[in-house]
Amino acid sequence: MNRGDDIDFIFRIESGTPLKPVKCLLEEGEALYFGVMQPNQQWENAILRKKLTNEDMDEDGNIKLHLFSKDTENIIPGTYYYMVKIYIYDDILQDYVVNTIVDKTKFIIW
Repeated sequence: MNRGDDIDFIFRIESGTPLKPVKCLLEEGEALYFGVMQPNQQWENAILRKKLTNEDMDEDGNIKLHLFSKDTENIIPGTYYYMVKIYIYDDILQDYVVNTIVDKTKFIIW
């Protein structure tokens, strides 16, 4: 992406299997986290983090992340990595869990 641009990302979260996917909808109290890190930087020290909730879902259950120009205008151009984590209620454990759903993936800012 270009530094300082406004941009949208759409996330569709599914569980189940590739042959029988099940759309995962965020409920009240659950969240999706998006973070951008430098190489070898820990999640907790991400240079950019966003929390998305069921208020960020569209009518189809997709989650929309909007990065504003102010989110990246001061980031030095280069290669970074993004991760996506989900905080969701697990019916089997009967508790909230955190799972990484997109592991470190290259994210280039020009």
